[in-house]
Amino acid sequence: MSKLDYEKQGDYIIRKVFENGSLDDILEIISYYGKPRVIKTLVDATYLKESTLYFSSLLFNVPRQQFRCYNTRQLHPVQ
Repeated sequence: MSKLDYEKQGDYIIRKVFENGSLDDILEIISYYGKPRVIKTLVDATYLKESTLYFSSLLFNVPRQQFRCYNTRQLHPVQ
């Protein structure tokens, strides 16, 4: 944790916390980075787990179709 640069690696941190963190972790990330940056990071992500995509879409009231990974998900088939 001490080796992370929270500003330079913010996008990576946001994605990983949304994919693997608890609800408390997610709320902390939103508080730290701010809602606009978190939304932009998730919407611009090339890949998110399907559950993360749907959760983020509902949480921020952003249509799934606006997420980059939703439009390219055929490249990542679910097995």
